[in-house]
Amino acid sequence: MSTTPDLSAIAREFTDTWAMGDGAREVAPSLQCVEASALARLFEAVGRPGTAEVWMAEHRDSDPECTCPGGEDESDDVAPEVLAEPCEGCGSEPGVPCDPHSICRRR
Repeated sequence: MSTTPDLSAIAREFTDTWAMGDGAREVAPSLQCVEASALARLFEAVGRPGTAEVWMAEHRDSDPECTCPGGEDESDDVAPEVLAEPCEGCGSEPGVPCDPHSICRRR
């Protein structure tokens, strides 16, 4: 008999593991913006917003051309699209802007 893994428990174990030590300083610089952003959203989803910001800061600080949210190159001129239904491109929930650093094709 097969049991379905508990996604919530697995996500917490993953984020607990990656929140420890120097992982952000060592790994975040090698990530692309979309990867760093996805990992930060996972940290936020499990209640670790501070860890999410550490990972994003380490990522942004390592790449002078980074345009991730919170970086110097962030532009307030472009308003992201807000959908009435979940976005099939980036997975944003209804009423939440599309993620500008995902592979969303709606942008």
